[in-house]
Amino acid sequence: GSAAAAVAAVAAGYLLTRIVRSPRHARAANRFLNVAAAALVIVAAGALFADQARNIDSASPYRSNAGTVVIDSNAWRPSIFVVMLDAYGGLDTLAESYDYDNAPFLQSLSKNGFHVVQPFHSNYPYTEFSVATLLNMRYELHPDGSGLNETFTLDAKHARLMSASESVRDSRVVRDLKRMGYRHLTFQTGFSSVEIPSADQHFAPERTISDLEGEFINQTMLAPLLRAIGAPYHRYFQARDHRRRVAFTCETLLRLEVEEAPQFVWAHLLIPHQPFVFDAEGNPKA
Repeated sequence: GSAAAAVAAVAAGYLLTRIVRSPRHARAANRFLNVAAAALVIVAAGALFADQARNIDSASPYRSNAGTVVIDSNAWRPSIFVVMLDAYGGLDTLAESYDYDNAPFLQSLSKNGFHVVQPFHSNYPYTEFSVATLLNMRYELHPDGSGLNETFTLDAKHARLMSASESVRDSRVVRDLKRMGYRHLTFQTGFSSVEIPSADQHFAPERTISDLEGEFINQTMLAPLLRAIGAPYHRYFQARDHRRRVAFTCETLLRLEVEEAPQFVWAHLLIPHQPFVFDAEGNPKA
């Protein structure tokens, strides 16, 4: 461990001294390091883009075969807003894990005409399965999620998650609504496996670091170097961009204008999912 690291450091120092003393060696070392750095960048980028391609192109065994939708062209169709709060706990979870009583809020919703289901819970511990189930109106796995961890190998689980992601991007609900004349509006979440950028309108803040960019940086020497000197690059920018996306989505929802064509607005907010970037008053939290 530490002894091997010390030996490697001494050897690297010795080689560096020899290189500095010889211009010819220095030029050769510079060319070698440039080629090596380029190769590392190509390998890292290739791996990331290949993963993204699998995410997009994987065939989904869950894709629903929607039947024929009978449409009354004269019928009035209301706009539909779905606001999904990721990892929003039930009364018992909030009370036990966070010592928070959410009953007054749910009671106020009921008084204002909302139908509040009690008790409520998620069928799956993975966002991809939950969103795919909702947008395709069918369970991605067994309704109680049994067998998710026991019967799947790591590769099989990854393949099922990628298939669920594909069924999110090409869902039965959206296909049916578009045949009925709806416009599909979505928002950037920062969680690419359940984003739907192909919607009729995809809202996003002006500048944030994507999953792909963040993973690319984390695979370079910059990430461990910053962590070694105490600069939590990834945590700082992820928290900043997370706040930007949440605030942008909420502000845009309030500013959306009513259009003649009905709208299906899908707003997936990664709150109160970790990381916790807001305090109790909604102010930024490190």
